[in-house]
Amino acid sequence: ESKLKEFAPPAEVELTVAKNIDEIAVGTPARVEFENTFKGDVAAATGIPEFRINITSIRPGSVVVVFVILPDPNSITTSTPAQVASVIAAQAADPTSALLTGSVTSAVTGVSVAASVLEAAAQATGTIITTSTQPDYFTKSEPADYTLPNMERCLSRCRRLCETGNEVPSIDGYPVLAIERPRVCKTQCMAHCGFGRPIVRQVFA
Repeated sequence: ESKLKEFAPPAEVELTVAKNIDEIAVGTPARVEFENTFKGDVAAATGIPEFRINITSIRPGSVVVVFVILPDPNSITTSTPAQVASVIAAQAADPTSALLTGSVTSAVTGVSVAASVLEAAAQATGTIITTSTQPDYFTKSEPADYTLPNMERCLSRCRRLCETGNEVPSIDGYPVLAIERPRVCKTQCMAHCGFGRPIVRQVFA
């Protein structure tokens, strides 16, 4: 008896792009180019093929692109649509992200993803979304003081707990996934452990 593969459901995302919608009127080459470039930007930022990105509507205000992330019919082990949607949400809040350096998506000013989609993403990874200001990887890696050796020990422990623990870091309430996690953990832990503030140098008599 054959069994059908079960795929996670599609996930809808809305991105607002600072652009005049009159510049990409329906049926014009500019509209086609915009849609193709948009899908290319999202695909590059999330690491998924473009065929998984289906634009369902584009409406004014500046330009609101509504699109659906589809499951991958060739694999049930790749990121689920909900996971990809949460990556997009996290990147939209990070000015240094791949999404916000894209040809079209660099002009993204807003994102909308249903809370149920973000919850599904967290469940798919078997992790906990970190929303508190003091996650465990911070409380368990407080620097003894802000001398460089102690800051480095703090950073090493914080990054290890952040990158391998079951508590996922978040950006503006959106959980990050594997593709973004090491970078986000490094950034958050460096700030937590005191890098960027004046270093107290040890002076020996």
